[in-house]
Amino acid sequence: MIVPAPAEIEPGPGTLIITATDVPSSALSAWTSDLLWVGDWVAPPPAPWIQHRVYLPLVVRQSP
Repeated sequence: MIVPAPAEIEPGPGTLIITATDVPSSALSAWTSDLLWVGDWVAPPPAPWIQHRVYLPLVVRQSP
């Protein structure tokens, strides 16, 4: 699906909701949603709860 975005839409993240309705029975319908980005893409800031940890192996040797 290709749809032009309205001129007044704000750049940034948004939600796209698609609904499909059965023609003979309008009571039957289904919908789904997905994220979309409007405008030039920029990397999001890192989440504050994500930490990067590096685990290094530890070798302990006992002298004979």
